[in-house]
Amino acid sequence: MVDKKRKLRSGWCMSGFCEGTKPVSKDGRGIRTCAEIEKCACQCHRQIDEMFEAAGMERVLVENPKYFTKPRTYWMPGDPDPNADSMDSPPLPVGLTESDAGPSLVARDRPSVTRTATGRKQKGTLENEVRYVCEQYIQDVFEWDICTPKLVSEEIGRMNAAEPPSTGAVQAVWDRWEKLGFAKQARKPVRFEGFAGESSQDALDIMKRTTRKEQKLHKASIKRGSVR
Repeated sequence: MVDKKRKLRSGWCMSGFCEGTKPVSKDGRGIRTCAEIEKCACQCHRQIDEMFEAAGMERVLVENPKYFTKPRTYWMPGDPDPNADSMDSPPLPVGLTESDAGPSLVARDRPSVTRTATGRKQKGTLENEVRYVCEQYIQDVFEWDICTPKLVSEEIGRMNAAEPPSTGAVQAVWDRWEKLGFAKQARKPVRFEGFAGESSQDALDIMKRTTRKEQKLHKASIKRGSVR
């Protein structure tokens, strides 16, 4: 039976990443499709509901066969890692020192900070750093009960050995992601709840391009209507 509580299409289906399809990024990597099978109102889920029901099978999520999860990018203290000497050590969780943590945590995807000639960060750097910290939070690298703008800000400041960004700037990144359907946040207190699907930069870029295209089409439609 189709869940009548479904109200809106998720950001993934809105971007064309419907369940049962095989979208790929520009470099040919498979992109994760919408997994909100009980909440998303897109027709793709309903069609697959009916297929499973007709076959008398238990409903399961139909993943993109071209999609695969990223290889592990971090190690917790005590984990064996023969290549640790050739990697850069990421920041330790807040409150720990190297002597407390034992073997270093290791991450290959830590964003580098690029600055302009005036010393300011290039556009997009903060968003990359926020995404990186949020990914680390999801992977339980930090001993945080919840992921707040203050904790993310402090972690970015510690990563860069510099003044942390404002909590308002961190929340503004989350607000943009929420509008795109890229991530979810909660209120009272404001906190990061998780990514809606794939957390990669490719997925975020595709959502941004799709949104800009829809906005342009909407403006063009309004303009044509006003001319008439």
